[in-house]
Amino acid sequence: MQFSFYRLGLLIRRQWAERSRLYILMMAAIAGLLAVAFFLWGLTNQDKLWMETANIFLFVGLFLGGTIMAAMTFSDLSQRTTGIYYLSVPATHGEKLVCGVLYSQVFFTAAYLLIFYILRTAAFAIIRLYPHMSLEHMPDGQGMYEVYQYLVIVFVAVQTLYLLGSVYFERFAFVKTTVSAVLVIVGFVLFAVYVIHPITGDLHPTGQVGVFRIESENGSEYTYTLPQWISRFIWFMVKYMWAPVFWTAAYFRLKEKEL
Repeated sequence: MQFSFYRLGLLIRRQWAERSRLYILMMAAIAGLLAVAFFLWGLTNQDKLWMETANIFLFVGLFLGGTIMAAMTFSDLSQRTTGIYYLSVPATHGEKLVCGVLYSQVFFTAAYLLIFYILRTAAFAIIRLYPHMSLEHMPDGQGMYEVYQYLVIVFVAVQTLYLLGSVYFERFAFVKTTVSAVLVIVGFVLFAVYVIHPITGDLHPTGQVGVFRIESENGSEYTYTLPQWISRFIWFMVKYMWAPVFWTAAYFRLKEKEL
């Protein structure tokens, strides 16, 4: 079968009919936790509250809720009966993957942001009712928006990783994906320290992509710079390659389960 938007629409409707109660309860729980967080924040009774503090709630809930939601994407495959039923649905592998991405990443993110900004607006309005409390921006708050952009990129990559884990691991996908990610990171750090560093010797990164610093034996320092187009390509791949790679791996893993 070839990819069909008509079948994809039917698959989306089917999944909503079967899981709508779960999704609604999950978003209600997230809304309750965010409301409690804003309530406790307002109880600090400080004279001055930084608006940027609310963004901590935003990203903490986004990462926790997003990874849990993504780890539940293909939970039907964790049991034999539900797995057989899911695999027997007349839809292509791509349609099932797109449906999972829409619910676990697009739908969740949109619903979460809507809930967060409604609660944040309400919290700010209530705080402004108290004359002894004021809401202000941090002096260096503008510089934090670049950090927010990188957090969004990391969130998309991490959430896609947990989606891959949901189809790769049959049970306890969230726990197994977390443990696997930690082991890979630790292994990479050990490889860089005990393998790459002895090979490169005095070659040190400078914090800029494609720029390296080397120290000679007489104490002099030399800087080596890669061509700008290579540096831009490397930085682009580092930022944006993870989600497509994980989606592709999830597709082939789902295809193997069909076989």
